[in-house]
Amino acid sequence: MFIHDTTPLGVPTMTKLHSETHYQCQQTDSGAKIMIATANPKALQAVHDFLRFQIGEHKTGDPTEVRNDNGDRTGDLHQPGGTVRQQ
Repeated sequence: MFIHDTTPLGVPTMTKLHSETHYQCQQTDSGAKIMIATANPKALQAVHDFLRFQIGEHKTGDPTEVRNDNGDRTGDLHQPGGTVRQQ
């Protein structure tokens, strides 16, 4: 079943490399924060592609550029509720 009438970007690679990607959920005052970590550059790119797809499809207005913890435009992709990190 396709929620978006198509397979979201990144999903085939994320599925293939699922054993190299780790997820951690942390409760916050406003809900939860999901940390996604991988040492595999292809898996990291797939997660970024997936998150950008979701941002676009759901029109969340979240930034789609990759930023690190200091706010620089390299490193992690930050969204409310989650961070993607390369280990």
